[in-house]
Amino acid sequence: MRSFLILLLGIFLACSSYAQSPKPTASEALFELKVENPINKRPLRVDVKAVSVKDGKSYEDKTNELGKLYLMLPIGQKYQLFVNGGLFAEVDVPNQPNIHFMQTFQLTDDDLWAPTETTAIIKLEIETKEHKPIREKLNLLSKKTGKEYPLQLDDYGHAYVRVPVEDTYIVNFATAPRYDRIIIPNKPHYKLLYKISYMGSVRDRKYPSLDSALINITYWDLDGYKVPNEVMTVTDMKSGKVSEAKTDSKGLVQFLVPLGGRYSLSSKYNQNFHTMEVPTEVASYEYEFKFESLSSADWEARLAERERLLKEREAAYKAGTWSFPQRDTVVMSVFNRHKDWVNKLVVTDVTGSMSPYVNQLKLWYSLAYEEADPIQFVLFNDGDRTPDDQKRIGSTGGIYYCNYCTPEEVYEGMELAMHAGYGGDGPENDLEALIAATRNSKNYTHLILIADNFSSVRDIRLLKELKDPVKIIVCGSSGVIHEDYLNIAYRTGGSVHTIEEDIVELSKKVDGDAITIGSTQYVLRNGQWMLKR
Repeated sequence: MRSFLILLLGIFLACSSYAQSPKPTASEALFELKVENPINKRPLRVDVKAVSVKDGKSYEDKTNELGKLYLMLPIGQKYQLFVNGGLFAEVDVPNQPNIHFMQTFQLTDDDLWAPTETTAIIKLEIETKEHKPIREKLNLLSKKTGKEYPLQLDDYGHAYVRVPVEDTYIVNFATAPRYDRIIIPNKPHYKLLYKISYMGSVRDRKYPSLDSALINITYWDLDGYKVPNEVMTVTDMKSGKVSEAKTDSKGLVQFLVPLGGRYSLSSKYNQNFHTMEVPTEVASYEYEFKFESLSSADWEARLAERERLLKEREAAYKAGTWSFPQRDTVVMSVFNRHKDWVNKLVVTDVTGSMSPYVNQLKLWYSLAYEEADPIQFVLFNDGDRTPDDQKRIGSTGGIYYCNYCTPEEVYEGMELAMHAGYGGDGPENDLEALIAATRNSKNYTHLILIADNFSSVRDIRLLKELKDPVKIIVCGSSGVIHEDYLNIAYRTGGSVHTIEEDIVELSKKVDGDAITIGSTQYVLRNGQWMLKR
């Protein structure tokens, strides 16, 4: 508190020259007060109350745009001056008639807002994540009394408010109710600087609250452009509830989710690319995700081209006009290159168009067979002759076992599996076969998949159930490896093998990394490998 003695020696002014102000009388003095900032001399609009020490009567007003106010005070008394609710100074008014005196208070923000025994001062500083101040209206709502405290942020994003102690105050913006909360303890002379990050009130934008966390996902393609109209989903992993929305013109999509949940984020062609947990503690949570991937249109164009090539190959195979590349001895080459792979569990696609590679496997096994190192085989044909529209993920079937078989027994098993099925559509049940193999086989060291590079993996969503590293021999790569097989190797800690290369340690790659296989480059985005155009 500051103490001022206001004497008649201050300034005596002729009443006639201040026609716009009240006039002093024989019993009341005219007290003219100006309040300004000492640094920039900016006039300050504040609430001022003068309280008589003698009888407790109060006289109050608010300074105008010039920082001025006028109070008529009975003469011959001492007054306590409160500025914005805090005791700031004491004034002695002499016992003398017709007195008009003027005083200037130069007040800093700290001077203006002084806490008391029962009231606290909250200084709000609100800015964007880029540290730009927010200038807009908001209010604080007392949880105890329901009283509202309307505020206007200044050019610096600052606002002061005096509130009773021992209460919780809910922060409400125009388009973001219940955005935050401020807890004031029961402490005398309590002052709090409270900073809030807020992007500003924008119509149709979602905001986090004390009840819901906000998930922001921005969809970027591999060329660095934001992609609109992409469907993204958030799945509540406890309740199974799925929320779906499309990205806007800026590639942004927003989801509000309850606190205390566990959630999975997905795009159309990248399921469960991220899982996250939101705390149960009441607070305002906001999460930002930059999702980089092919656009759905690009995915679909690539899938359509692969399907076209696959159908051409299948038609040529059935017509007997397919010319197998004689130099594609990938199965023989990889096994001969890795004689260190012992105790093998070999899972191989035996659908019709894989017959040249199946024949390679037969030949290699007949030459490499040793009773001391027998091999367990699992053969799959994508569901025997099940119609395509009846194939179910995880139970397509068409899986045959030949554990520790002689070459002759393996040949018979291969012939049985191949003739029992016809493959049907392009995608195959690789994951179902791998999972079944690991569950029904024992004492193996190396899990090996011989895969048709032309075919997608229909049941790729089962990948999370596969725990063992998979070594994948890709057949018919023609210089480009299907991303499904890179992703299986990446997620399981396995490897990919072509006729010339061994692509190992994929699991050590991090988001944003790139690899080159042959002359083709692939990039890792959101835990998924993608062919780079």
